[in-house]
Amino acid sequence: WTYAGGPIAINTFDRGWRSDPRYGTTRFYDQRAGAREDFVEGRAAWVSSSFRHNLGLGVGDTITLEAPAGTVSLPIAAVMQDFDSPRGVVLMARDLYRRHWYDDAITRVYALVDAGADADAVRAEITRRLGATYGLRVGTAADLRDYFANQVRQAFFA
Repeated sequence: WTYAGGPIAINTFDRGWRSDPRYGTTRFYDQRAGAREDFVEGRAAWVSSSFRHNLGLGVGDTITLEAPAGTVSLPIAAVMQDFDSPRGVVLMARDLYRRHWYDDAITRVYALVDAGADADAVRAEITRRLGATYGLRVGTAADLRDYFANQVRQAFFA
C-alpha cells in the first residue's frame, strides 16, 4: 500500500491471533493501555518500529489511510516488531480491513498444532488437501523464521 508518498505493508489478523495466548506473545516497543483489545475490536492500529522510525508516527498519533471505501483514520495503540516492509507496516483487524478495502484474500495462515502432534504430518495433510487447489506453500514457524533470517542476510551481506 502507499502512505506518505511511499510503500508500506498492511497486515491484517483475525481475532484469534492476538486474543489467543497460544499464538505466542507480541514484542511491543511501546503500547498504551487497552492496545490489544482496541486492535482486536478494530478500534486502533499497531505499527512496526520501522514505520515509527521512517514515518515519525507512534503511540498516541493517528494514521490516516486512503482505502477503496474512503478515508480510514485510526489511533496508533502500539509499536511492535514486524519486518514485512523496510519502510513500515500497519497492522489492523482483518474485519476492519475487509470492510474498507473490499478484500478478503489471505496471504498467511497460522495454524496451532496440538501438543504431541506431528507438525510435519499436519503440514503434509494440509498440503495434500488444499495445496494444489489454492497454491499453498505450507511451512512451520521455524521455516518462516529461517526465511526472514535469510532475507536479512541477503540484504546486508549480498
